[in-house]
Amino acid sequence: MAITARAWSGDDDLLAMQALVSRSWLTQRPLVVGTPGDLEWWIAQDPEFDGTRSVRLWLDGRELVGWAYLRPPSEIEWHLAPGLAGGPVHEAMLDWLEHRAAEEALAGTTVDRTTIWAMETETAAPDLYERRGYLPTDTVMSHWVRHLADPVASLSLPPGYRLRTVRWPDDLEARVEVHRAAFHPSRMVMERYVRLAQRPGYAPDRDWVVEAPDGSFAAFAIAWWDPMGRVGELEPVGTHPAHRRLGLGRAVCLAAMRSLADLGAEDVLIFSIASNAASEALYASTGARVVTRSRQFARPADLQSPP
Repeated sequence: MAITARAWSGDDDLLAMQALVSRSWLTQRPLVVGTPGDLEWWIAQDPEFDGTRSVRLWLDGRELVGWAYLRPPSEIEWHLAPGLAGGPVHEAMLDWLEHRAAEEALAGTTVDRTTIWAMETETAAPDLYERRGYLPTDTVMSHWVRHLADPVASLSLPPGYRLRTVRWPDDLEARVEVHRAAFHPSRMVMERYVRLAQRPGYAPDRDWVVEAPDGSFAAFAIAWWDPMGRVGELEPVGTHPAHRRLGLGRAVCLAAMRSLADLGAEDVLIFSIASNAASEALYASTGARVVTRSRQFARPADLQSPP
């Protein structure tokens, strides 16, 4: 049957996109780009999310075999069923990316280039990108995986600090504050966190924090759980600058990992920019290992008017 493409048509499509990722964990673990939680996070952080403009789906009959998600203005995240990377569907994703970048430019958005990612273990994708004029950049993402068959340690915290999960909505202001401090400058505001809390994949009892002696939050890690793929993900993870070098980041990651192990997760996925030595050292200290890396590819934007 011929593969067809269409735009997003509602939340049922989100469930299908997440299910495609989950199935990949059952057949390709641990070499999978992301978990269903990533989609929840991206949507919650986009105040102008419009799935009809941000998402494209490819189907073989009624079966979803690939999707692309536009991260404005001109980068896409993508996922394909096994065997399709580098082929016609993947090429159609690049067509769509370049088309959408041109539309963004016509709407007045500054678009200098289009960007896309490929795992270093996937050779077909880089070959396709380079044929299309995309060149590798210096931006590389490490894929850390912690196998939970091995026991996860429990750490003692400095006096006055304690681990717990978020109490919703009482902790909203403090939770946003620690995120903004950890990722300064940050676009996080309370309205975005409220949207996050409304996503079905988010749960306050998987939003782990370290509470400081003064009652503020010092570190955090959201644990996303995929029961179909039996995988968790920590995203985002951060520590307030005033509380760094105390082992709090490691402690909160380990607590989140233990909670995922208790749910039945086999693995936990974490991403970090490979050039960020502090993040790389943190995740290594949890017992995770780098299973692959993804590199960003870019080309100057073609800003011709879309057809």
